[in-house]
Amino acid sequence: MDYSDKVIGYHTTSPGNPSPYLAPGKELSDAEQKYLNTCRKWYSEDGGYAHILGTKPQTIAYSLHDSPAGLAAFILEKWYLWTSPTNGNLLRHFSKEELMANVSIYWLTQTINSSNRYYYEGRHTIWPGQNDISQIPIGVSLNATQANERPPKEYVARLFPNILSWEELNKGGHFVTSEEPQLVAENIRAFFKKLR
Repeated sequence: MDYSDKVIGYHTTSPGNPSPYLAPGKELSDAEQKYLNTCRKWYSEDGGYAHILGTKPQTIAYSLHDSPAGLAAFILEKWYLWTSPTNGNLLRHFSKEELMANVSIYWLTQTINSSNRYYYEGRHTIWPGQNDISQIPIGVSLNATQANERPPKEYVARLFPNILSWEELNKGGHFVTSEEPQLVAENIRAFFKKLR
């Protein structure tokens, strides 16, 4: 098959993905229900930042653009919480220079607001619908988060039925591409080989 004119998706997973389209008369599996319950719990306990970014992104943007310490705290908290596992020490995975380079990019370019617009746009976009089902081939790499914290394959397949690759990395967290770059690169190469 020739997919040269298509956008091909390759995703790593994290909590908070939207609910898939359900055709009339269809129901979610037990695994999907468990996953959505975990997402709701995560959002209510840890998703405060996502709520404000999804509803009032400009409010926090001004404060983050005004304070380099505030910006660093905002960003580095996510790196600390979403790197797996830190065991209390984020520097086991990243150097201070790497972390501060990440913060500096947002500070020097003043782009934290545009970066955070994803939350607002996602909250105000009505989807998915029946016409939003994508036939584009995708590959999924699952990081080391607990199974109930990531979508089951049948959940993803409702919107992306053409899953060519579903790989358990068993390493890394939200920033798996920075934590395990070689492993992710190998999985991406293996995915694209399937399209040849």
